[in-house]
Amino acid sequence: WTAQYYPYQNERQLVTSGGLGTMGFGIPAAIGAKIANPDKEVVLFVGDGGFQMTNQELAILNIYKVPIKVVMLNNHSLGMVRQWQESFYEGRTSESVFDTLPDFQLMAQAYGIKSYKFDNPETLAQDLEVITEDVSMLIEVDISRKEQVLPMVPAGKSNHEMLGVKFHA
Repeated sequence: WTAQYYPYQNERQLVTSGGLGTMGFGIPAAIGAKIANPDKEVVLFVGDGGFQMTNQELAILNIYKVPIKVVMLNNHSLGMVRQWQESFYEGRTSESVFDTLPDFQLMAQAYGIKSYKFDNPETLAQDLEVITEDVSMLIEVDISRKEQVLPMVPAGKSNHEMLGVKFHA
């Protein structure tokens, strides 16, 4: 979603694992980007599943005074895994949807990180104005479990067979 919708204005503004299935890449990559470019604003967009892979790295933010912003899109699932399971396995999911999750606000508090939680799409643009504060923060945004990330290339298919895009001859 970030690659598709963020309003990029500069070259090399996006650091990504390139969809190589590296859950947990986000927080360490954002920390590295900020340390390498201390004069640049660094905002990480990450899902709740990927966030949980390396959330302990939040400790570094205070230890080394690394003011990154973490925007966690919380769909209470391993979104891409769930999407694959629903799309290609008759809707059957296995260990990709979570009925319980940690309280991410308390987790941020435990690490001494400022945190916010937003769940109203109507006020989200205004809510996100907190991102201008010059401190490390976790912004948790609740999104629908059914939200899909498209386009997507099914396993074993070619790019011209991707889902969510219509090609015209």
